[in-house]
Amino acid sequence: MEITKLILKDYRSFHRFHWEPSSGVHIIYGENGSGKSNLLEAIAMLSTTRSPRTHRDTELVSWRALDEDPLPGAFISAEKINASKQIATRESIDISVSAAEPISYDANIPRDPRPRMIKQFQRNKSPKKASDVIGCIKSILFSARDLKIIEGTPADRRRYIDATISQLNREYVVALREYNKIIENRNSLLKQINTGRQKNSALDIWDIQAAKAAAVIVTTRESILDNVSRTTSVFFSELNPKNTETNKITLRYSPNAKVDLTGSISDIESSLADSFAQSRQADISRGVTTVGPHRDDLVFQLNRSDASVSASRGQLRSLALSLRLAEVDLSRASTGEQPILLLDDVLSELDEAHRERVTHLVQESDQTFIATPDPERPRASDLPSSNRWLLENNELSERAFSI
Repeated sequence: MEITKLILKDYRSFHRFHWEPSSGVHIIYGENGSGKSNLLEAIAMLSTTRSPRTHRDTELVSWRALDEDPLPGAFISAEKINASKQIATRESIDISVSAAEPISYDANIPRDPRPRMIKQFQRNKSPKKASDVIGCIKSILFSARDLKIIEGTPADRRRYIDATISQLNREYVVALREYNKIIENRNSLLKQINTGRQKNSALDIWDIQAAKAAAVIVTTRESILDNVSRTTSVFFSELNPKNTETNKITLRYSPNAKVDLTGSISDIESSLADSFAQSRQADISRGVTTVGPHRDDLVFQLNRSDASVSASRGQLRSLALSLRLAEVDLSRASTGEQPILLLDDVLSELDEAHRERVTHLVQESDQTFIATPDPERPRASDLPSSNRWLLENNELSERAFSI
């Protein structure tokens, strides 16, 4: 899979940007703050429709647009080709983020620091829902932020789970979208019951619908994460060959609700419905839904201990890299396509063995984008056929580094 055209308008640090990258490896060099991470973030967002760096869509819009345009917005567009197919397929994806209503610039009126934003999508120039766009462009981002998957909050790990699975399974995307809407409505109803404006029985239909969507989510997560766990363990052993017997890595999916994931889908749905019913009084009291996939977690263990506590810094980096390598393997096995690789300043933090593993992976990929502030990483001898670029003043210029 390859991107053949990338267009950015008022996206982060980019005002107007147009690039038509070729296949192969593209090493993008630039000083810190030049926009390298923004460029890779835009490609990752085309894959998942969400930024891997922020939850606030306002932050995606350039300051110039926010300060000058009464209806500011950002635009990302890409054309891609599935080069591995016998018959090459070309598609385009467009994502726009814009203010829902004009922003006042009257000095006497306080400006809303977080204006409501609207996100819209197109696939082949036709308006689409997010679920119709996710996974059209498949990419995997390696960055220093990957440590948050292990050391961060359960919400960080759920974002990783959802981003990984969503690119590969449309049924999961639809179920997750439906479930989130149901939980939003259920939470609103819980508050109304708490204040006496609704009866408890009004939750019955929402619990049934939530259980149905949740069953699809948890069974898909269990299946995919079991695969990821096994492959991550293999890669971790390969990266740490001297300690394979004493350093065992396991990943365990931890559902928030009490459910037997070995049962049938109908049994799982029934168990989830029971969990929602059993938590009803606590939910009414708190005004939020306290059980369900939106509170699940992924547990990383090193020798049966919490890896975020027991692992060294080097082991954590190795585990994060192994996790992404497993994701690449999963994507290739599931789709028969090579995902686009995005490496955001990660090579400089890896030792020689880990760099060699990543370099080998890059050489197998159809297309890779590597962002680095250091023109000596990676060396020209490591990736001799790579295309090297300098990003400066939001423009790319091709360079021939003699390293």
